[in-house]
Amino acid sequence: MTTKEERLKVYADALETFGPEVQLAVALEEMSELQKELCKALRGFIYPARVAEELADAGIMLEQIRYIFRDTAPDLHPEDADIINVIKQTAVVQIELCKVLLGQVPPDQLVLESENAAQMLAYIPYAFSVKPAVDRVATHKIERLRQRIKDAKE
Repeated sequence: MTTKEERLKVYADALETFGPEVQLAVALEEMSELQKELCKALRGFIYPARVAEELADAGIMLEQIRYIFRDTAPDLHPEDADIINVIKQTAVVQIELCKVLLGQVPPDQLVLESENAAQMLAYIPYAFSVKPAVDRVATHKIERLRQRIKDAKE
């Protein structure tokens, strides 16, 4: 077990070595991995060891976020503000989906936010010059989904 001081030293080293942009990106990645495991659990695929691992990873990254923003926000310069907007928009949709799952919000209120998120997501393939690859993968994934639906109906 590490002490708080030891963890803060590691966070300071990580911030100095990798920079705040990278650490914030890793935080988003780790939180999304936790979300993925929690969504699997909601569908009945419960893997306690994976959930525990992702909880630990997300917890560590949340501590790092608090460390990064402890005084004032660092001088972050994202190359493409649209990417930040996509992250914000998809986070709003995720929060709204959770409210729907918990019965706190009627599903029809989710439509507007999901439309906004879809519009924002459309910019990302162009921002990274990966539009052909995204189209190819999306086509493959749609075909896999189509097959899973067919299998489920049989």
